[in-house]
Amino acid sequence: MVRVWLQPDGPGLSSGVNPLIRKVILLSCLAWGAGVPCWADADEAKAREILNRLTAFYRGLEAFEVESVMTTSMKNPQLVEPLTQELRQTYKVKRPGQFVLESRGDGMLFSAPNAYLDDWQGVLLLEGQGRIEASGVATPAAFLRNPAFGFNPNAGGNIVFDQNIGLSFLNKLLFADVGQGWERDLKSVTLVGESVINDVKVDQLALTTETHQFGEAATMVLNIWVQQGKEPFLLRLKPDLSNLFSQGDGAPEMEVGMLGEWHSWNTKPSFKEDTFKAPKADDEMPVFPSFEAMMQAQTAAQNPALALTSTEAKAFTLKDLDGEEFQLSKHRGKEVVVLAFWGSWLSPEAEVLTALASIEKQLKDAPVEIVAVNVGEEEARVRAYLDEKKLGLRVVIDAEQKVAPLYEVRAVPQTVVIGKDGEIFQVHIGSDEAFEEELLRELRLILEAPAENTP
Repeated sequence: MVRVWLQPDGPGLSSGVNPLIRKVILLSCLAWGAGVPCWADADEAKAREILNRLTAFYRGLEAFEVESVMTTSMKNPQLVEPLTQELRQTYKVKRPGQFVLESRGDGMLFSAPNAYLDDWQGVLLLEGQGRIEASGVATPAAFLRNPAFGFNPNAGGNIVFDQNIGLSFLNKLLFADVGQGWERDLKSVTLVGESVINDVKVDQLALTTETHQFGEAATMVLNIWVQQGKEPFLLRLKPDLSNLFSQGDGAPEMEVGMLGEWHSWNTKPSFKEDTFKAPKADDEMPVFPSFEAMMQAQTAAQNPALALTSTEAKAFTLKDLDGEEFQLSKHRGKEVVVLAFWGSWLSPEAEVLTALASIEKQLKDAPVEIVAVNVGEEEARVRAYLDEKKLGLRVVIDAEQKVAPLYEVRAVPQTVVIGKDGEIFQVHIGSDEAFEEELLRELRLILEAPAENTP
């Protein structure tokens, strides 16, 4: 699932300006134009004035309700037909502490959340996934910034709500604690021109911001259409995502298009008493204390091996290629054991034995036993593979595939880290470039932990 975060990084003023001069310039500009940089040209100054007026308008609303449609399309040469999602949402807010967001859509590309906040009780419903409940939530902004409901500062925002760029942008306009002055740090704000939407005159702005995609800086342009007049309603948003989905290296180009539209704005709504109350819990929908707990439960259901963490490792005995028995129980209280279930048919990207051999050399004096458990192959094939790779790891063969089921092995590679106490510390499904580094860090963490009495 592709996620795009509106996370401006660049400073509002050139970092090359003397700090004292920078403060004087900023203060004079703030006094002159409500946050509009005085070095901007006339068009940019007017564009920032419109943006500041838009932000002030929304943060000053005591209550509102609005309907929106976010249309998303995704295509590349590998898709027979483009994937398209139309997500319709009803958004109602009554400050200081009530809001409801109801979504109607299939959630095929991005989440279709239903959120409720009333009387300090927050509820998030994700169809087909679960219900998340948390108390002590004072405001809509506190809801959106609550880790229980998907907020993750390392991701730059809320994992659930910020998938919808239109909703994410609107929330930044509405709530200072969510926006946190991001508009002052935009790379540029341009007045594109005037147009008409449904007989309403609008100003079109282009907002350029810095974001990150797959760990690398990228530029994103948000085109927004703002109603002219005393009520500067946000009517349309269309992000230019071309820079974010450029694959490079000959990979198929991914084309992603988004269009957000708002209509039926009402700033003097009459809400019913139960407008913001969440539906009663459904016995068929699981309830979780947090979004992370829900994700963990889903992951464990999809791969039962991950649920083995903190359980006792199942005992077994297998012979290695030298004819010696490896008996897991004999290592309890003495060594940390790493079991790597593997097969010689694995692609280079999924091959873990080289990484394990490297770790074994780095921890050669540590009480760590690394055992590669081959799943179901003939001994001759295993020996030929090891000779070719020149790997000196200890290898046992689960010829009858009786050990793999004990550790819920559904696919290889799967790596199981077992502490000296006989409990499973971690389970790794698959492999990637960070596998060696992560596993080495885990082993050192276990080895540096205070010693405990082990029966």
